[in-house]
Amino acid sequence: MTTLWSRLTKQHDTAAGIYGTILATSIVVGLSETNDPSPPRALEFLLVSQIVFWLAHVYARYVAGKAEASAPGADDLVAIAIYEWPIVRACAPAVLAIVLWWLGALSENGAYWLALTLGIGELAVLGFAFGRRTGQGVLRATATATLDAGLGAVLVLVKVIAG
Repeated sequence: MTTLWSRLTKQHDTAAGIYGTILATSIVVGLSETNDPSPPRALEFLLVSQIVFWLAHVYARYVAGKAEASAPGADDLVAIAIYEWPIVRACAPAVLAIVLWWLGALSENGAYWLALTLGIGELAVLGFAFGRRTGQGVLRATATATLDAGLGAVLVLVKVIAG
């Protein structure tokens, strides 16, 4: 009988990273269209949102494990939390951009554009890594990277259209 932990260790965390990056990029787009939050408030909103989504994923995977009759325990819950951690880690580039704004190194607009640019770059890198991990050749992995980066570009388009 396979445990939830053994199934998780056979998987890769790239998908959680891609999801987390799309989430962080979406939050940045939303923040950029609000009534000028302060850097600490923007940082708080970004981090709390990412953590809440991470917890939701941890909970959902844990409940799914119970539904599959594998009776996950506390060790499995910790394993799930670690496995899903890339959702939170994915907001690091956006956090860096907002901290640079807070320190006065970037304007608000500059911070948001840097966060969006870094998010698209992160999506491309994760897409390429995912492609290679799943056995794709360099050309197909590059196409996967382009598709993932395209998702981020759509979010940037939404920002541009929104103003």
